[in-house]
Order: sequence, then structure tokens, then C-alpha cells
Amino acid sequence: MQVEQKNIWEDVTRNAKRDNSNRAIAAYQANMPDAGAVAAFGGQEAYVQQKTAVSEAGNIDMATYSNPAKQGQEEKTVAEKIAGQEISSGQARSNEIAVVANTTSTEDLKKMEEDGFSISDADSHTIITVTDKIKAALAKAGVDVSSMGGTLTKEQLEEITGSPVVTQQIMDSLAANDLPATEENVQDSAEALAQAASIPEITKQAMSYLLKNDMEPTIRNLYLSNYSSSAENIVEPEQSGIDFESLMPQIREIIAEAGLSDDEHAVDNSKWLVANQIPLTPENLQYLTDLQGLSDDLQTDHIDWDQIVDSMAKAIAAGKRPADASMITARRQMEEARLVMTSEASMAMEKAGVEMDLTPLADLVEDLKSQEREYYKDLLAGAGVEPSEKNVDLMAETMDVFAELKQQPAYVIGQVDADDSVQEIHDAGAQMQRAFAQANESYETLMTAPRSDMGDSIKKAFSNVDDILQDLQLDTSETNRRAVRILAYNNTEITPENIMEVKALDEQMQRAFSNMKPAVTLEMIRRGENPLDMTMEQLNQAAQEIQQENGTQEQERFSKYLWKLEQNHEISEEERSSYIGIYRLIAQVEKGDGAALGFLMNQGSDVTMRNLLRAVRSEKKSGLDYQVDDDFDGVDSTAEGPKIDEQISAAFQQNCLRDVMEHISPEKLSRLGEEKWQNMSPEQLAEALRQMDESVGEQEAEKSYRQEQLAQYQQLAETPEDVYTYLERYDIPNSMVNVMAASEMLRKPNRMMERLFQQDHVSKDSMTEIAEMKEQVLEQFSKALENPSDLADAMETLADVAEHVMDTMIVEDPDVRTIDIREMRQMTAQFQIGAKQSQEECYVIPMQTGDSVTGVSLKIVRGKKKKGLVDIFLDGEKAGKITASFQVKSDRISGTIVTSEEETAKQIEEHLQELQDAMQEPADIHVAYTPDLSLSQFEMSGIRRESEMKEQGELEEDRSNQVQTTRLYHTAEVFINSIKSLLTKTKDL
Repeated sequence: MQVEQKNIWEDVTRNAKRDNSNRAIAAYQANMPDAGAVAAFGGQEAYVQQKTAVSEAGNIDMATYSNPAKQGQEEKTVAEKIAGQEISSGQARSNEIAVVANTTSTEDLKKMEEDGFSISDADSHTIITVTDKIKAALAKAGVDVSSMGGTLTKEQLEEITGSPVVTQQIMDSLAANDLPATEENVQDSAEALAQAASIPEITKQAMSYLLKNDMEPTIRNLYLSNYSSSAENIVEPEQSGIDFESLMPQIREIIAEAGLSDDEHAVDNSKWLVANQIPLTPENLQYLTDLQGLSDDLQTDHIDWDQIVDSMAKAIAAGKRPADASMITARRQMEEARLVMTSEASMAMEKAGVEMDLTPLADLVEDLKSQEREYYKDLLAGAGVEPSEKNVDLMAETMDVFAELKQQPAYVIGQVDADDSVQEIHDAGAQMQRAFAQANESYETLMTAPRSDMGDSIKKAFSNVDDILQDLQLDTSETNRRAVRILAYNNTEITPENIMEVKALDEQMQRAFSNMKPAVTLEMIRRGENPLDMTMEQLNQAAQEIQQENGTQEQERFSKYLWKLEQNHEISEEERSSYIGIYRLIAQVEKGDGAALGFLMNQGSDVTMRNLLRAVRSEKKSGLDYQVDDDFDGVDSTAEGPKIDEQISAAFQQNCLRDVMEHISPEKLSRLGEEKWQNMSPEQLAEALRQMDESVGEQEAEKSYRQEQLAQYQQLAETPEDVYTYLERYDIPNSMVNVMAASEMLRKPNRMMERLFQQDHVSKDSMTEIAEMKEQVLEQFSKALENPSDLADAMETLADVAEHVMDTMIVEDPDVRTIDIREMRQMTAQFQIGAKQSQEECYVIPMQTGDSVTGVSLKIVRGKKKKGLVDIFLDGEKAGKITASFQVKSDRISGTIVTSEEETAKQIEEHLQELQDAMQEPADIHVAYTPDLSLSQFEMSGIRRESEMKEQGELEEDRSNQVQTTRLYHTAEVFINSIKSLLTKTKDL
């Protein structure tokens, strides 16, 4: 440690122990109870204020101290530790969100996106599982992560800690452990550091207290033990009256088991443990020895504070808070530090004559494979897929095959055809790869890379490629050059038709490399599909269907595009509208199943972006419909049989359009220039976009976008636990979108209906179409109230309408903003949650009263002996909140209606007889008023009641009793229609 740096830490400890002048220390001690208060609470229960649900609940016990007997055992992941806690499922999900919020960096998010996972749509368990793997991979690879993370400015962080040097040290440590520098992480780290620095020593009383209470040597526990141990009665061995001579054989055996030297110090420590009635075990003996060493370091100022700060960061990465870091582990890191070398470094050492004692490579490979399998097992289980050996094998094998395919010789394309399966292509490529290795020859790989250097030998071997292309009157594009090299290597005739065929198969492979990410592979296995048995075309088609059904990829892609436009303040509103229009047109061509391409080929026009965009506009105006498939005849529809070369060319260009959408950005289009890119073919534009390096501005925009996404996620840490309990009850993943959607549903139940049924910013034709759809939905619900299956179908229809409204807005709204898309995504998620709930006989029913539409929450609970419950909640614009709970008994109905407005209660009282008569059976209904009503209370009360009924064996899960069904749904229908009529008559009171 440098002298200047050491002096800084000396200042920190001096301030902490004497005058507490450091702001972070003062802030910490302001929240600490006095010594008497701590002792009164028994010490271990003393409360040091923490900001995350994880720490407050104390549910993630991941202390870094471990005894020697357990060294080498496999450490559980954060997700496994949370899952193993004896807490409610809702609390577990809330804890996971807190872990993600404080441990996920922008670099993690980038790598998650590369693996096909979205932070908006992935649940917390999946994010933790994926980021666990990412962090482990980064650590193994020795990646420099010093520039990662960071959500606050350095100035803001200095304001928190009160010290520029401490701030920098904490930031560096967080970044080195791939953690974001959030306000909470920095604040808690500063407070924990102040806490550690104010520990003068570890007294014998504190040691006894820690050992007897089995407390880990964390910063918090060591600090608290100073206050909590004053009542400890310490007995010295010579005062104990114990005959230690007779115990010496057992004592020496324990010392040996602990791996300690059989010296006077170890013997004295053993006697001290026995004298103070602390079990003499190898673990306790080692622990006492470590505590004594740490105490000596504290008293002599030999603590390595850099290691303490790093230990705090590692605690955060493990799902804990900085004060949960072990000070003994930090000390051991300094004592037991070992140099971890890459294979290249090992070879360099060996060349220098230094022998290396390394773990056998085969063992290392097996260990990595084992870790991979555990990762896939967690992913499968988290996604609700049976983590059987068969499924784990298929997941691992698929990912391995594609990883190997990327590095195999590109020339294998000339030896396979479009009907070969992925496995067959891989096997052929592996054979060719072995041949190159035996001949010690280099080759270009199947996976293309921007501006890659193929090596001099390859360049010389194919030096006349451009001449061949020019003779064939073809562009000297990189894709054409690559196709010629593949044909030439395989001694195949180089013709325009063969070049196109190779390019088409090559493009299929590049699409597969892009598509076959862990997230898509996981979904294929869920559907019972084996990716290795498919052709490349079938594989890409299946992946595309998964992405389209998921529906969020396109929304996120457009949202990011919009966000970048909004951040560029140099772009005028007219230019912004133009860029949005360009994006929409290209997106429509890309997902149009080749309709625009078919139109151009039928007209004999050049396939340029300009002509494709014109074709889209023409198709909109004239309703022309062309599709490139097996029946497409190309330019001349009267020719005999389909023109295979036209089909291949059209499919190739269509795939290139998908590449365009993956690489498009406002800045890249601007740098190319409209005139230039519009005259390019999809192939040329895709290649141009791939080859363009991201500018500094674009890199910053990407990073800022990810930081903003993480900031949204960090807000979820403040979400009440009830929201997670609610989602868990209906088996709905706690993704960012779902948590936000459910949170608003419970706070503002009518907002989703307002968004759906408000005026839409779309074309007149679309507005008319959407209005008709909404009217049909309202009519469908009015007819479905008496039947659970009809209500469930109506809920599905409502979710479809919401999705259609959003898609139409994305395509047509000229003033759409990123925030609009987020709000609409949240709305569609709310209706999807509603559709999911309907499977449990819980519905969100739109009810029109006058000009407004209100959401009515209906819950049916079936009880034993033909009994049942009907719970209803609604929030009228003026009538306020109304809840109704009916118990349908064998011979009568009893119920209570509660309103948040006195006037509403009076109105219902006046019409109560009408309601009871409409029940068509004896009914005893009461009306009450209370100002404090909410949907959240309504839902939580219902969930608790259901749980109690289930525990008591009173819940009926069989829904086949038609008489019970009729009575329950009839009761709900009568009440909802009565309230609707009342609100309409009184104009919502």
C-alpha cells in the first residue's frame, strides 16, 4: 500500500475512533442506539437501520466466514440461498428484486441482452441466475471491469461519504466486483466502513459473546458485540477448577483437527474455551484464533482497509449488505492471496524455467461443464421446465454445438445443403476442422465478424476473388467474396446462381447464430422441440415465431430507437418524425413475409431500400398481397413452375432485412445519409450497418439507456411486499413489467380501463376498427357473466384488444414517445395478468356507466358442502370505492356491501330491496360505510382467507358442481348489473 493511501486510511480510523468528523461516520452513529439500549435488546437483535428488504428481514444469511472443515464445499448461488429460506414466497420474490437492484450493472444488462434475456420481462430468479453466471465468467476470464456500472456522479457520491478518496476506493471496489455505484450501495459501504473503523479491539467478552451466540465475524456483529457483551462473565482457565491435565489428549486431538500448531497458544485457547463453557470444536478453536489475530491487527493499525472495502463489495455481490462483510475473510485474503494465471501466462513461466503446479486441465474442463449444467438446470427450473437430465443435456448440447459451429470452417457450407440438420452440419464442420488442424492450415470461420483479419495465407489463396466477381458483373461485397471463397475451396463452379445459393445458406447460419441464444433455446425445449434435429431454415422460423409470440422484442427495439432520438437534442421535430417514419417502414418490410420483395420482383424492379419502401406504401394503398414462399413464381407468374433462384434470392434479402433491424440506429442512418442507404439493397445496407463502428456518442447512448433501465428496476425495491404476494398467488412472474403493472392495478384499478378505452392517437380507419373491437368486448362481457369459461374467454379477448391497441399505436401514432410505449406495455401486461387470473376464477370486468368504463374485480371462492363466496370490488369515478362480499349458503345468501362514500351507501340502501329480490332466493344483505377501502386490502384479505380455508380443508378445488357454479355466478351477475343500473341512473352519483 502506498504511504499516501495508508495515511488516508489512518485518518479515517482516527476520525472514527475519536471525533467522528467524517460525515459518513456521523450519519452512521446518529442511527445507532446507545450502549444501554443495545444491551437491553440482547445485542444480537439490536437494530442497525438498513435500507433493503433483504437486510431488514435477515433472510439472506451468506456470511463469508467458513470453518476449515467446510472448506472446498460448493457454494450455493444467491438464488438458491433465497429459495432455501423459510419465508413467504412473496417475501422471497421481494428479496430477489432487492438483490438484483443492488448487484446488477450495465455490463450485466448488456450481456443479458446478448443472451436473449430482457430486464423488463425476465423474472428476478432468471436475472439472478444469469448474472451469477456472467459474474463468474468475468471473474474466470480476468475481465477488467473498472469502467462498468455507476449510476451517480462522483460529486454526488463524495457528498454521501464526505471524502473524495474513500469515495474513489468504494467506487473502484464496486466496479471491480461488477456492481453498480447506487446511492444505497455507496451510502451503506461508507457507513459500514465507519462502523469497522470505530472498532478499537475485540475484547474477551466480545469473543465469548460471538462464539456462544454462533455469530459470524461480520462488521455489524463485531461492532454490536462491543456493546452487547458487557454482561459476559469471563473465567480464566486457572480460576475454573477444571483438571485440564486429564483433558490434554482430547485437547491435542482437537488442535490437530483444526490444523493448528500444537503449541502453548493453541493449548491456552482450548483451555479458555472449556473454562467459559464454549464447545471445544475445531471450528470454534479456529474462530477464536482468527478473532485474536484480528484484534491484534485492530490495535496495531495493521488492518488492510482496501481488503475491507473489497470484502464489503463482495458481500453486496452475494446478496447481502456491506455491514454483513466478514472482517476475518478480508484478513485471510491478504494472507492467502494466490496468483491466478491464464494458460498463456503459465506457458510464459514454463518457458522461463519456472515449474507450475496447476490443476489438470481435464479436471478444470469437467468442473466448468458441471457449472454450466447447474446453470442450465436453474434456468429450466426457473422457467417452469422440468430440469430432467434429458432437458439439461439438450440445453447444454445445443449451446455447445452452436458455440463450436461458430468456430468451424466456413467452407463447410459448400459441402452441405439446406435440408441438412444442425447436427449434420456440425458433424461435417468438425470433420473439416480436424483436417485443417492436421494440415496446420488456417481458415475463416462460419461466424462472420466485422472487419475480421483472415490472415495472409487466406488472402493469398483467394487473391483473385474481386476479378471473378467483376467478370460475373456482381458487386465486390464481403458476402459475395465469402461465397466465392467457399465455392472455390470446394472446387464448385462459380456462377451467380451458386453464389446466391451459398449466400442464402450462409445467411441462414448467421441468423441462427443470432437467434439461438439461451432464452430462445430454453423456450424451444419448453415446447418439446429439439433444435439439433431442425434445418437452419426451420430453426430460424421457430425462433422467429417465439420472438413474435413473446411480442416484447419489437416493442423494446422501437422503444430504444425512440429513446435515442429523444436524447439527441440536435434533431428537430420534423427530423424526428422522419426518422420514426423510416424505422416503421423498414420494420414493416422486415416482418412482411416478403410481400414487398414479391411486389418488386413481380414488377421487375431493382431490390433497393427505396423501392421496397415504395412497395410498402403501394401495398397499403392498393391492398396488393405478395408472399415469398414455395409457391412464389418470381417475376413471370405465367412461367412453368416456381423459379428456385428467385425464391432463394428473395428469402436471402428478407433475412438481410432482419439483420438491418438488429443493427439500425438513428445515428448510423444519419452517418450513411438518406440518399445512400435508400439506394442500397437489404444485403448492402445490412453489411454497411454491421461494419460501422459505434461512435463515442452512440456508445454513451447505449450505456445511458441501460442505466435508465436499471434505474427503473431499482425503483422496484420500494414496491410493497403485497404486490409480490399478489403475483405469486396467481403464478405470475415478478418481471419488471409485471411488478409495475400489478402495483398500479392495486393502487389505481381503473387506470388500465381508462388507457384502453380513451381516444387513440391512430388513423381514422384504425380508430373505427378499435372502437368496434371495444364495443364487442363490452357486449361479450355482458353475456358472459353467468359462465366461468365464457368470462375467461372474454378476458383473453380483452388482453388481445389491449395488445392490438398497443401495436396500432406503435405503427401509427405520429407523436409517440418512449414513455407512451412503456405505459402501453404496462397496460397490456395488466390485461395479461387479468387473463391469467381468470384461470383461478378471478376476473377484471369492464363495466360501462355513461361515458366512462370502470373495472370491476370479481373473485369466486368455492367452499365445501356446496357453499361459496363471491367478492366484488369497483371504484366509481364519483361513487367512490364499493366492495361486496356474499356468502352463498345451502339455503340462502348473506352479504355485506361497504362503500367509501356515505352518499353511495344511502343510494344502495334505498335500492337494497330491489337487489335482494333479484337474487331470486332468500337474501340477507347489509350496507356499511367506511372511508378506508382499497383494492390492495381487498386482494390481500382474499388471499389470506383462501390460504386459511385451504389449511382447514374447507376450500373446494373441484369446479364440476354446476349447481354451485350457477348460484355463485348468478349472484355476481345480479350485483354487478344492479350497481351498473344504479350508477347509470344517478350518473355515477
